[in-house]
Amino acid sequence: MLNILQGSDNFKINTPLECGGYFIWIRLADNVDVPKVRAQLDNDNIVVGWGEIFVQEKERELEKFQYLKRRFRLGFSFLDEDELVDGCKKIRAAIDNNSIKI
Repeated sequence: MLNILQGSDNFKINTPLECGGYFIWIRLADNVDVPKVRAQLDNDNIVVGWGEIFVQEKERELEKFQYLKRRFRLGFSFLDEDELVDGCKKIRAAIDNNSIKI
């Protein structure tokens, strides 16, 4: 998974060894159009945990939590390797295809 996702300037990865558990966090760069990435992932039927769901709904618009709108969590404990590889390719494409070159 990480081999497919690594190497793009459009996002950073926190690996499981840094965060624990069966998931990784993706932090989108400022040049990435988040709504377009969300739409593409929805279109590709890829479900991710966008960062804002990890705080109470009434607090999601507070300034201190705005950074969460550029982050999402990928879980991978119940999927076959083929599905993970395919999904990671689609995730990387969705991010890279919806970024502005700077």
